[in-house]
Amino acid sequence: MKPFFIACLILVSLFTAGTMNQRTVSNISDSIRTQLDASQTAAQQEQWETAARAFSQADETWQEHEAYLHVVIEHDEIDEAEALFAEVDQYARQHDSDKYCTSAERLCTQLDHLKESQQLSIKNIL
Repeated sequence: MKPFFIACLILVSLFTAGTMNQRTVSNISDSIRTQLDASQTAAQQEQWETAARAFSQADETWQEHEAYLHVVIEHDEIDEAEALFAEVDQYARQHDSDKYCTSAERLCTQLDHLKESQQLSIKNIL
């Protein structure tokens, strides 16, 4: 009977940790996406100072959680997101709203992918 309870405790612990991780990655991704959306809106209106501030906040949020994300997400996916952050920053410095918004949208898509990859689902478990 004791091994059964230990196995159940391990399963409950793994499920709880997975759920907490999913929620954490989702919150980080949603926060960054909100900041990027504000940045894109400002860039489309040629308000580059506002766009730069919102993008800077998104980048800071990413940097604050980077260590955690490196632990729970594949490094290739993290590297892709970091490359997209650099690309968005480059276009912000050039004040190229079309390329900026396109790159920012690609970054949002990557963030959605990171969030989806951490969901507890049969697809991700298998």
